[in-house]
Amino acid sequence: MVDTSQDKESTCFMSKNQTRKQAKYLKTVEKKKENRKLEQEKQREKYKLYRQEGGMPKADLRQLQLTRLKESLETGLKVCIDLQFEDLMNEKELNHLANQIKRVYSSNKASETPFHLHFINFSKAGKTYELCCDKNDGFENYVATFEDRGVTELFIASEVVYLSPDSENVIQNLDPSKSYIIGGLVDDSVKKNTSKLYSDHAKIPTGRLPIPECMTRSETGSYKQILTINQVFDILLKYQESLDWNTALSLNVPRKTGFVL
Repeated sequence: MVDTSQDKESTCFMSKNQTRKQAKYLKTVEKKKENRKLEQEKQREKYKLYRQEGGMPKADLRQLQLTRLKESLETGLKVCIDLQFEDLMNEKELNHLANQIKRVYSSNKASETPFHLHFINFSKAGKTYELCCDKNDGFENYVATFEDRGVTELFIASEVVYLSPDSENVIQNLDPSKSYIIGGLVDDSVKKNTSKLYSDHAKIPTGRLPIPECMTRSETGSYKQILTINQVFDILLKYQESLDWNTALSLNVPRKTGFVL
């Protein structure tokens, strides 16, 4: 008879470093659960206040949002999330990407003037699509345009503005004759110039948000104009609603960047 007790002991044993990592992981999972509950409670209170002020029932609100999204497919300004950079991201970054795509769609759905949202260079055989379907209920039914083709195949280069924090061209306003492209890249290590290098190679015009022109530097911060995909999208969306960069930037540029109004 073979004694497996020693094997079991060695299997169950974890080093101090592994124990710390496990504890940190469990703490992170628990924190996410707490944040999710807080966010759900916040949304419930927000909707309760909305109803008290005469807002419409959820079913009617959903129908109105659906109608607006469908109309945006015909008349909305085109804003595209370019998902060509999947191979540059690790599993963690791809998970963040799927979460940011969810936030982009939620913001667009909630807007009174939604964009015609495109997801381009988007292969259904890719890992990003798989994660989006896993994480986002009803993802396949999003009211948006899904394309496996890229920028140069879908649009005339002169009618495109590819957003990049490294661009020398400042976006002054949103031109309805243009299509605005946001690079679908979540890069925790911040690979500089990724979208700019691609745009230059493809001869596509670039543009950047007027962050340093409209905002000032606080005493502390990273002073990097690196934002998440949904933050960039929300800035564009709020500018379209308000026609005021100060409003759009102040609501969506995190204070940790060091840029304030």
